[in-house]
Amino acid sequence: MELLFLQRTARWLVNGGVLVMMVPHGLLQDCVPLLAEMFSKFQALWLTDPESDRFDHVILLAVRSRIRAAAD
Repeated sequence: MELLFLQRTARWLVNGGVLVMMVPHGLLQDCVPLLAEMFSKFQALWLTDPESDRFDHVILLAVRSRIRAAAD
């Protein structure tokens, strides 16, 4: 679900805009190809509150980068 959301909404974020998204840790790997293509300076931050352990989520931070044109 998170990957689908990211695929459909990432293009609307302006260049230099900051993405802040909560993602289940197990699904973060699925998002990596899209993040690498469209974003820079991305980080995954663990939630440290003991109550958050049962959800196993991370906070994803990334900066929208300009999409590079394909070489002819």
